[in-house]
Amino acid sequence: MNQTNLWLYVALLGILTFGIRWSFLAGSGGGQVHPALQSMMQFIPAAVFASLSIPPLVFVKSGSYLFHDPERFVAGLVGLIVAYRSRNVLVTISAGMGTLWLMRLVFQG
Repeated sequence: MNQTNLWLYVALLGILTFGIRWSFLAGSGGGQVHPALQSMMQFIPAAVFASLSIPPLVFVKSGSYLFHDPERFVAGLVGLIVAYRSRNVLVTISAGMGTLWLMRLVFQG
């Protein structure tokens, strides 16, 4: 694939992505979002955070489903507890990463 084709694909995908997002906004009826859709949208940040944070805890490079990395498992549990108590994403990430780094420092270093 040459450079010109690559940039054409990138531009086409950008236009398609913009079109998809614009159609959603344009079809919402003058900026009003249906109340049922609005109530569902409140769960999007939690779903995105879970989809980004859970696979590294469950899956390892070998592809198995077992928790082979106890440091990550404990850090995930700490993050889960902090998330439940604080309801703050930044505090949750900080607590989980802090726990992971501390455990790796203590047990591996």
